[in-house]
Amino acid sequence: MLDDARKYGKRKAVLMPIVPTVPDRKRSPFDEKAQVSMVLKALIDATEHPTGQVFLLTKTPQNQLNQLYRHEIIAALERIAKTHRLIFVIKPSNYPKRIPVNPHSGGDTVYRQELLAEDQPIALVLTEGFQNWRAAYLHQQRIILADLKPLAFEKVYRTILAIDERFQLRSSPIVKIGWRPRSDDENAAAREDALLFLRNKNAVKNYDFYFSHLGEGSCINLEINVKEFEQIRDEAMRLFQERERAEQPSSTLPPTPVPRLATQDDKPFKHLKWEDISIQFLDGHNVRIAGKGISTTAHFKEMGFEDARSRNPDQQWELLKLLAASEGEFSWNNPEARDSIKKKKQLLSKTLREYFAIKSDPFYPYKEQASYRIKATLLPVK
Repeated sequence: MLDDARKYGKRKAVLMPIVPTVPDRKRSPFDEKAQVSMVLKALIDATEHPTGQVFLLTKTPQNQLNQLYRHEIIAALERIAKTHRLIFVIKPSNYPKRIPVNPHSGGDTVYRQELLAEDQPIALVLTEGFQNWRAAYLHQQRIILADLKPLAFEKVYRTILAIDERFQLRSSPIVKIGWRPRSDDENAAAREDALLFLRNKNAVKNYDFYFSHLGEGSCINLEINVKEFEQIRDEAMRLFQERERAEQPSSTLPPTPVPRLATQDDKPFKHLKWEDISIQFLDGHNVRIAGKGISTTAHFKEMGFEDARSRNPDQQWELLKLLAASEGEFSWNNPEARDSIKKKKQLLSKTLREYFAIKSDPFYPYKEQASYRIKATLLPVK
């Protein structure tokens, strides 16, 4: 082909890719989530008393932005503005300039980027709603569980219980929970409100709603920060018990003594069959037990379901709660089924027999039911 070009007095054009000369950008050791958190805090702190509509965000050791590169701060600001519906605008002058390298070559122009100095402030145009958003954000950060009104607290409490139930059974920070469309405290909107509150408290890292087009199988996939979640879970349970006690009606009559299952010799249910017994969960820690005219309340600790290391309910208690939510039956079709479920069921049977002093197995034979089905009547929290 080259000979043909020479024959006809032509030169063959050699096409070369045009690669703009863009300097390699350095990266800080912080991930995107940490960068957004650092920039958001610096922005909130710096705009307490803005002097005008245009605000200059600078990098200082005090706001810790000196640990980030300029392009990382701008990227974090873009994510913040997108998430919060453009509460500010990043001025175009903050971005690198495109300068032509060969403006008079006659061919395609090649550009290079001229980066701005790292210490140059980033100019933002604050919108009219910025200060209102800032006040709402600060309120969101300050509010705690104890500040929530009863209806809001109930939404958060129910969501915490649902998360904790799955976490205890799976021992994984990634869990899946559902919602109840007809429940004011556990519908999709209530779940989202509660999860947003928990995410702001760093107890939940992220969450994602999945809606099935069939109307069944809809769920919420989420990831928790285990340490922070356990702290807010314990606080929520303590507040729930305090509010329950405060709401008990006062009476001038002496309270009716509740029979306690204190010792091995004082076991009022020991002469009953498992089919005669019903166990109703009152909350995450307490149950009401009834059978043939006998009734009592019991705490997970006195029933033998305490984890000696954490002082919290153990995995057998969580399995009992799961059975109550599943009408007393657990099969391998259950999404929470794991290889360890057989051992947990055996330990649960042992603890129940010791507490009630009933020698027979509280579960029906697995071969007959093709599932783990308890003989007693289990009822979840109303």
